[in-house]
Amino acid sequence: MKKRSTNLTPNYLENPYPVCLTNSVMNYDWGQTGQNAYIPNLLGSDPGTKKWAELWIGANKKAPSMVTGEPINKLFNINGLFKILAAKDMLSIQIHPNAEQAKIGFQKEEVAKIKEAERFYKDQNPKPEFTIPLTHFWALSGFLDKDKLVANFRAVTELKSAFETKIKELASAKTEKEIIFAK
Repeated sequence: MKKRSTNLTPNYLENPYPVCLTNSVMNYDWGQTGQNAYIPNLLGSDPGTKKWAELWIGANKKAPSMVTGEPINKLFNINGLFKILAAKDMLSIQIHPNAEQAKIGFQKEEVAKIKEAERFYKDQNPKPEFTIPLTHFWALSGFLDKDKLVANFRAVTELKSAFETKIKELASAKTEKEIIFAK
């Protein structure tokens, strides 16, 4: 078999071939450690003492996959991120907007001139997410309906007093958009 150059040829899109991606690993507190950590075993890497939480494959601005030293999104029209997660502890709640929510949320934060580091919406793109467990994994999906959530907050004295204004905003919200932005 003829070995291909590590550089992409000018006619790559007309005559595609596999390329090697260099991907980023995110090390978060909830990541796996030690010899049984999934991600370093997948990559054939020494786990050391790192907390191996996520392997990112795709076009995220923070850590895009690299092809021949270039970010993948500069070479191809790619706008997605595939993650392999390796959790040893429970993760925080993850909320990912659909297309309409992302556009509205981003525009609202642009108008409010919120600094990028403090934003919920880093861009106008939706963040669809699905889970395909490769090992044993527990996941919860969805939220209580609004009225049940409000009733639960009001039933706990400490929550009711600490979040009274927010509970009232949520209780009076009439549309999905109002519910999402009842912050």
